[in-house]
Amino acid sequence: MGPVLREDSSGCMKQSVAKSVFEELHGLLHSGRWSEGLALSDTILGPTSRRLPHWRGEECDHLLLHLSGGLGDVVMFSRFFPVLQDRGVHIVCNYADTNFEAKAQLLEVIRKQDWCDPDLLTHGHFEEIAPGPGRFWMDLSDMAHIFQLSPETVCDWPSPLWKIEPSTDIRPSDGNMIIGLCTESSKRPDLGRSLSSSQVARLVTSIPQVRWVNLNPWVTLDFPNVCNPPRGTITKVGALIASCDLVVSIDTFAAHLSAALGKDTRMLLLNPQLTSWI
Repeated sequence: MGPVLREDSSGCMKQSVAKSVFEELHGLLHSGRWSEGLALSDTILGPTSRRLPHWRGEECDHLLLHLSGGLGDVVMFSRFFPVLQDRGVHIVCNYADTNFEAKAQLLEVIRKQDWCDPDLLTHGHFEEIAPGPGRFWMDLSDMAHIFQLSPETVCDWPSPLWKIEPSTDIRPSDGNMIIGLCTESSKRPDLGRSLSSSQVARLVTSIPQVRWVNLNPWVTLDFPNVCNPPRGTITKVGALIASCDLVVSIDTFAAHLSAALGKDTRMLLLNPQLTSWI
């Protein structure tokens, strides 16, 4: 039996998808088996996408965009939004997972960027559009393939892509470098991305002359040279990153956001199989 969308007792729809199904989907897309990957993606995303034709570059005025990945994926693929808006496409973002509140915050930050026309970007939890001429759907991860863009092409785009005002919670460090640090990727330990407590301690204490800024949203780093400012929203994390000289992060949202803000970013990859960063 395939994955289904279930409704809980509060009437809220939640997506129940086996981890192995997502791993299979990513494997198909990374290997270039697009038709099989898109077919599997359609079964995961549920009935909404089947009401609309899948967009492959035709003339389009409304595009239902499924944000099926994580927050970092939204940041990474937001670089394609201006390309769509330049074509007059109204982007309607749909997020059908339990992380919808954070994605809503992130979309509001995108709507405030100079290159974004907020009238052509709307979003919502299980947002839909009615079928009709010029109306299509696609998954966020399809964008690079449809636009036939390569890493070399993307590197030619303006940097920084995003702008967020620096945080007022970070004071000047009297000449010491300010480094943002993110060591936790998710509350799911099976992802295998997070640093252990001993690894964090070794990193922080080995460079005492640096002022570290904790970017982890739900973990406090209790060290004398680490400050733990408020960071409960996307905007606050972005403002903290904007205040740093450098960001050191594992494979997670903070790394994507730091790069989008044009900050010097160092990635800590614990899993050598994460070749998508190479």
